[in-house]
Amino acid sequence: MLDIKGLMPTSLIEYPNKIAAVVFLNNCNFRCPFCQNASLALGTETAPSIPREQVLAFLKTRKKWLDGVAITGGEPTLAGDELIAFVREIKALSLCVELETNGSNPELLRELLRQRLVDYYAMDYKAPLDDYERVAGAATIDKNRIKESAALLIAEAPDYEFRATVVPGLFDERSALRIAQELKGAKRFFLQQFQARDCLDASFNKLAPFPPKRLQEFAAIMRPFVSEVGVRGA
Repeated sequence: MLDIKGLMPTSLIEYPNKIAAVVFLNNCNFRCPFCQNASLALGTETAPSIPREQVLAFLKTRKKWLDGVAITGGEPTLAGDELIAFVREIKALSLCVELETNGSNPELLRELLRQRLVDYYAMDYKAPLDDYERVAGAATIDKNRIKESAALLIAEAPDYEFRATVVPGLFDERSALRIAQELKGAKRFFLQQFQARDCLDASFNKLAPFPPKRLQEFAAIMRPFVSEVGVRGA
């Protein structure tokens, strides 16, 4: 089900190098304790759902001033075929599309790639595969699906990035090295600074983020394996 819970008219940061509207979809199959979209992740967002026709009508009026649309969540791929139809309707307005995903649905990614509907993929690669359950807060994660999604993007996506939120206690030098090794040959990876506010697990609101220098040290560990490694938010 395509359950749209939010629409940001303009963002200069969500879609790299684009002026974009941002569409927020409800529900996620992960429970990352540091998530700052807790109500969307849990599917408890009380804001009324926005009809997709209303979103499309808005985009039509703004397409002269927008380059594209970023679709985020929650986890957008939970919407299945309805997401594909929605992306197709956005593309019909001659707007670019960025899709943000946790990589848990490689079948849907494969279909989007086959139809060449998404211009930029942003996949959260939250941890080394052997540490995924702890970091993503979900007891049963098929890590082969995460691995398959990453391989698909590296091989077939027109443009893409991987990214991880760098949380003290959940990320360290080993994490940086193992992730980089697992994504060897990838085009782009961003380390995102943790923000200690409005976290799904309230205890994370008390954590102090790493100093910026530490994030740069993690980036240096990853650079021999990934073509471009950057830091955001620090």
